[in-house]
Amino acid sequence: MNERSRHIIPIIAVITAAMAGLIALQVYLLLGAYEAKEQAFDRNVVNALTAVSQQIEKDEAASKIFSLVTAPNEERRTVKRPSGKLRINTAPAGEGTRREGVTWVVAESSAAGNGTQMRVEVFHSGGIDTLPTMIVRKQAAGKGSRRTNSFSYSYSTDVRRMEVNASVGDSVVTMMLDTTRKRKGEIVAKVVDKLFLLEVMPVEQRLDRHRLDSSIGASLRTIGITTPYLFRVSTGHRDSVKMTNDSTGRWAADSSYYSVRLFPNDVIPGRHDLTVILPDKVSYVLGEMAVLLVLSLVFVVTMIVSMGVTVRTLFQQKRFGEAIVEFINNMTHEFKTPLSTIALASEAIAKPEVMKSRLKLRRYNSLIAEENKRMRHQVDTILQMAVLERGEFELKKEKVDLHALVERAVENIAVQTEHRNGSVRMSLNALRPVVHADPLHLANIIHNLLDNAVKYSPNAPEIEVNTADVPGGVRIRVKDNGIGIAREHLTRVFEKYYRVPTGNTHDVKGFGLGLSYVALIVKAHGGTVAMDSVPGQGTVVDVILPA
Repeated sequence: MNERSRHIIPIIAVITAAMAGLIALQVYLLLGAYEAKEQAFDRNVVNALTAVSQQIEKDEAASKIFSLVTAPNEERRTVKRPSGKLRINTAPAGEGTRREGVTWVVAESSAAGNGTQMRVEVFHSGGIDTLPTMIVRKQAAGKGSRRTNSFSYSYSTDVRRMEVNASVGDSVVTMMLDTTRKRKGEIVAKVVDKLFLLEVMPVEQRLDRHRLDSSIGASLRTIGITTPYLFRVSTGHRDSVKMTNDSTGRWAADSSYYSVRLFPNDVIPGRHDLTVILPDKVSYVLGEMAVLLVLSLVFVVTMIVSMGVTVRTLFQQKRFGEAIVEFINNMTHEFKTPLSTIALASEAIAKPEVMKSRLKLRRYNSLIAEENKRMRHQVDTILQMAVLERGEFELKKEKVDLHALVERAVENIAVQTEHRNGSVRMSLNALRPVVHADPLHLANIIHNLLDNAVKYSPNAPEIEVNTADVPGGVRIRVKDNGIGIAREHLTRVFEKYYRVPTGNTHDVKGFGLGLSYVALIVKAHGGTVAMDSVPGQGTVVDVILPA
């Protein structure tokens, strides 16, 4: 492990630990938020079902009261004790008033529709003869009077009571009849009796399934819950189901339920439970958290992507630093030989015996010029790559015959291959070899590929160059029988300064700029470049240029 790796790995470990902690904290907060939402949901559902239970009880009592108020009835009451008062309040049937030898008795009181009717019988004090019966009707509020041969009376009435002034001969009596209070008392007594009877009725007779279903749905909608629900009414044990809307069999598969007691105010002990399940509860709660979940997901993904980019950048910088070091080493080796040659030639020229020989001077001078040209070419290559990297170059595109460029490049490289007893074979099969490209850069691409094929072939180089038509363009393929490249290095061979590691061996000269130059120029032309290689068997490079 080198020095750079020893620094990078701890940094990555710290970043990873911090990222894991942030994600764990975010998950913890989300779980807490979900639990809070779920608890609020549960409370709201229980409150809604409690409201349904209370409303059912109120509706039952109101229904009985309404039926008793609106139903016609007739009641008689027995006189318990006579009254000697002149005014009679709530005079029940049979209770009378004695006045100057005449007894007035409210013999009967009844209700018919929305009116109250009283039959008043008038007796002489002796109780032998009975005068004609007087019928008094209480209807709408107001005043009225009536006269017959036997008696006459006048009355005034409001909502709660009626005052009657009746006379028979010289006898006059005033009665105050408060029928409302009497009526209310009777209704309350009857309602209590009816409610006691209801408590012993089966629960399925006290409830209407459709109305109960509607009430549950309406109550849930008031708290914003519109998801499907299932309900059942059970008595005693939950296995004793008396009413349900579950026809799918989903109840047994769902263990999450809400239960409230029905008719909790019954005097007679009994247990009736309304139980509801919401199969889509989880999706509903998650839907309520949709904004929070989306923001959290975006936050987590952003952190993960940022971490990935950071780690990738660190490794790229590490590889780039290693490539720079390798580049400097290669450049040192590339410059060391010509500089040494120039230094030796300069020393030789300074010797007196060399200065006397014009042939030797010319030879050493030519050697210095050649090595100087070689170094200048290397410097120009480095500067050119810097310009290409910054994108400060401009392609001078024109119509170029690709076959002509290939033939010229093969002719130039033939001297090197023949010197090593190798050969270059061409198969120019493209039917449309003319492309719109920069001829100078395109020639450099072909030359670099052929030069690499020669340099990395340790034995006699056997190189094949062919062209072919492909959809949308032309393909140039250069194949050699060289040392090949391991698969793990194929993805990096087009990076600037990168060279396949060879240890301390520097048999092949170069800066690692040739293939990166090829990739940049091909990309600038809108084309693609790819490489396939097998160690020990050679390499194939494909360049595709648009027509």
